[in-house]
Amino acid sequence: MLEECPVSRKSGECPVQPIETPINATLNPANNMPYAETLQAYTDPSVETLSTVREESTIPRADAETTWQYPSTRMFYAALQRKGKPVPPDAVESMVNVHNALNEAVWAEVVKTESVLAPQCRPQLVRFTGRPEEWSPRAWWHVRMRGGLPPFDRHDWIIDRCGCNVRYVIDYYDSHPEEGQATFNVDLRPALDTPQACLDRMRLFWYKHFSRNDPIQQ
Repeated sequence: MLEECPVSRKSGECPVQPIETPINATLNPANNMPYAETLQAYTDPSVETLSTVREESTIPRADAETTWQYPSTRMFYAALQRKGKPVPPDAVESMVNVHNALNEAVWAEVVKTESVLAPQCRPQLVRFTGRPEEWSPRAWWHVRMRGGLPPFDRHDWIIDRCGCNVRYVIDYYDSHPEEGQATFNVDLRPALDTPQACLDRMRLFWYKHFSRNDPIQQ
């Protein structure tokens, strides 16, 4: 049973200040995406053909009795433009589909991991941050010491565990394609922010290597 919250609930600041443009002047701090109202006021012809419909995820929000919504194709396109990664508008829909499926898979792994670490809790997602330019210590070791390929992205997800904030580090790696489709490997684990997180990592190691009933491997 968790007796106290090891991590403050105070909202973090965005580590990178984006360049102000009409398409990104107002960003939602929870997901670093433009608000829908901002995009509706933006009249670039290249985005007018993109949908503003957002798909509901299965990921529960910590601040409401609802689930998180995935970005619309227009929001996704705006985010790519803001990051200096221009893509043809007609390619965005397939990218959104891959993005959504990958996030669903990641959340399923978070739920499995939390079922080992805190089975009495119902995890919820508080917020998330993309940090593609910052290698995690494990990613650094994988690349520098083992000669592996670097991750193409990194996310930090803050989840609510029975009222306490817990940070997960997620490294995304390209994998070998199967039947012409892109596949990915995801390295997901609690960040070593607190003594409790260190104990969590030790428990996960034990479950992975010694337990006959490891839900994470199922």
